Amino acid sequence: MFQSKTFVILTGASKGFGQALACSLAREFSQNIPGKESVLVLVARSKKGLDETRRMVATISSDLNVHVIPGDLSDVSNLDKLTSSIFGIVDPKQFSCAVLINNAGSLGDKIKSIPNHTDVDKIRTYMDLNITSSFYLT
Repeated sequence: MFQSKTFVILTGASKGFGQALACSLAREFSQNIPGKESVLVLVARSKKGLDETRRMVATISSDLNVHVIPGDLSDVSNLDKLTSSIFGIVDPKQFSCAVLINNAGSLGDKIKSIPNHTDVDKIRTYMDLNITSSFYLT
């Protein structure tokens, strides 16, 4: 992956593990010539968090092409628009390797026990984020 022109989509990239993973990918790409032609697309709900991740990645690798796409993966009515935005930036056929890292997800309200999860809309939102969006993007 790091030895060829690669297109990476990383979801959940605005904080925590996703942000750390984006920085790690930038370090790996910066050590390889094809990294200069590679593209990293960062996806998450928080535009502010995505911009911070992009800034952190830019300090590690100024050659890696980084794009941010704000979007809520739990909103399935928005998934078509989100993927259109991603594929409007790049044509995956131009790359030797394409990678999707589905990092976005939620455990929901961890304080509640299973019998207390009675709000169907919240349950559906968690399912859409954790399962439907991952399936759709894949």
